[in-house]
Amino acid sequence: MFTCGMRESRQHRVSLPGLPPSELLPLVAFSYRGALPLGWAGVFELACAAHRLQFAGALALCTDFMRREMTAATCLDVASFAGAYGAARLLADADDFVLRNFPEVAVAPAFADLPPDRLLAYLGSDALVVPSELCAFRAAAAWVLADPERRLAAAPALMRQVRFPLMTFREFQEVRAVALRIECSGGGGGGGGGAEGGGGGAGGGGGAGGGGGGGGGGGGGGGGGGAGGGGGGDAEGGGGGGGGGGGGGGGRGGSALGKAGEGGGVGGAEGGGGGGRGGGAEEEGGGSEGGGIGKDGDGGGSGGGGSPDTEFYLWALEEFSAELPEARRRLRRPEDALVLVGGDLLGWGAAQRELSRELWFSQALRSGTGLLKDVEWRRLGALPDGPRFRHAVGVVRGQLHVVGGCDFYAPDDTMKSAYSYDPELDRWRRLADMQEARSSFSVVVGEDDLLYALGGDRQINTNVASVEVYDQQADSWSYTRPLDQPLSGHASVHLSGDQVLITGGFDPQYRCLTSTLLYRPGRGTTRLADMAHERAQHVMEALRDGRGRCRRLYVAGGVRNLRAFYGDQLACEAYDFQAGGGCGGGGGTWSAFAPLPVAHVGAAAAVLEGRLYVLGGLSQEDFRETGLVHRYDGATGRWQSMGRMPGAVTDVRACLLRLPGRLRR
Repeated sequence: MFTCGMRESRQHRVSLPGLPPSELLPLVAFSYRGALPLGWAGVFELACAAHRLQFAGALALCTDFMRREMTAATCLDVASFAGAYGAARLLADADDFVLRNFPEVAVAPAFADLPPDRLLAYLGSDALVVPSELCAFRAAAAWVLADPERRLAAAPALMRQVRFPLMTFREFQEVRAVALRIECSGGGGGGGGGAEGGGGGAGGGGGAGGGGGGGGGGGGGGGGGGAGGGGGGDAEGGGGGGGGGGGGGGGRGGSALGKAGEGGGVGGAEGGGGGGRGGGAEEEGGGSEGGGIGKDGDGGGSGGGGSPDTEFYLWALEEFSAELPEARRRLRRPEDALVLVGGDLLGWGAAQRELSRELWFSQALRSGTGLLKDVEWRRLGALPDGPRFRHAVGVVRGQLHVVGGCDFYAPDDTMKSAYSYDPELDRWRRLADMQEARSSFSVVVGEDDLLYALGGDRQINTNVASVEVYDQQADSWSYTRPLDQPLSGHASVHLSGDQVLITGGFDPQYRCLTSTLLYRPGRGTTRLADMAHERAQHVMEALRDGRGRCRRLYVAGGVRNLRAFYGDQLACEAYDFQAGGGCGGGGGTWSAFAPLPVAHVGAAAAVLEGRLYVLGGLSQEDFRETGLVHRYDGATGRWQSMGRMPGAVTDVRACLLRLPGRLRR
């Protein structure tokens, strides 16, 4: 406007109607400083102003903020903004966030104002993540009941997107109760009375039966609600209408000629009256599907017609009883795949252990009946130099790095070799060996893509304090500042910069530790608040925000000290950083969360889409393998079974890897 020869560039005063100073001033300041003060209180207004004035840089900062700081309370607003302004990538990110966090989004205030077409798309998506299909039904019902007068007509279409066959019988009982509430919110009226001598029509859904006309018979019974039965007719009148939900009751009414006649309608599929023997031979009335018209002017009047809100329960019941086609199962395919590497398991007949060189990846997350979930696993390939276990893995620039471990159970079978795998090229590359062999150690990817190998066992029952760093450019390992004591069986996570947090493990006497250590390669080790429970051979993973900053650390599984032996450690703990401290800003505090349902000693772990996965392991107390995958959802505070491991079970390692489309088709 001011630099392209437009008339505003020559004016001393330019009017910008509809643009308040609170939006213009930050954009003017952005022109000089290249920064914007962003927060949810005004980011949408700033983004609209930047779009209007074609401040591309400012608009990019606003949309990047929305993407990184998105929450269950704001994601629907982000989706609405992105749809209105044609920001396809931002819309896709917001929609995916809704699908991944649907239970939390469904209780957010903005959910009640969601347009029906968007809710229909979310409920119909195979990628919808819900604890059970009942959650999807509850969300749809709550949306309808928020404004029943205007939304009842949309209820059938919404309910068709709910996979009722995935519900258990107990869950489906709630569907019946909610159906009654919806019916009562909209209930149709009863049928009108007939002409001279006519019986009353059947009642509509939830409404009262119509009264008889003239000198005729009694009115029909009210329609039953939901799965209830219809009432019988009263004296001297035709039988009562059938229930709207499928149960018609039959009363015995007198005929118009004084003969005993059998009343009783069968509930119509749409809540209408049944066509029973309501009168004598000459006066048979009785409608079907909402009430018929009497014969020779003597029959019953038209019954109250069924409405969409009273139909879906019967439809849902029919769906619930049917088998769900494979094409309609919830099947989510996250962008990142869980990758399992190596490990061992009990062989045929449990006579000996077998080592694995296989790699597996998660193709999809599948939903079954009720709370049943599982992972669809596919084979990715094999390690190039044979099997290994008790190794470590890391991902650098999209490439998998596999380091150290053991290739057998003898004291000298510890390895120091390292390999990298490029999924785009489907190719392995041999890297330089570490300075010393290690097993039961940890690897973290630090700043500048440096790979750190910390502690571990040099031989069985001999652990070390040394730390090595791998330089990608030089393809070489070198020693850096060691830990303050030998450690193995510990877990570590890169926080930020040069900070690495280490928990638990075995000391030189192979006692389980409660320690929490902050390690910096240039400064050494600082002790932070101890865990409440000692543990080793456990897992630890970081829950990060949109900027990659640690919000929380999860610690689960492992072994604990138990007299002269070890026991299973089922207790789980979370480490929350101090307010404003960030990742490693002076420490934090430990708190307990739900214990593991079964033992996971020597398991693998990863955080996928904000949920902690613990994969495989065994029980130290009876050495029974845990061939299960468990997922912890912080929003619900519960562990959920995600099926079984595809191959090796113990001393497997896991990571997240972005795989090319050709491998996931």
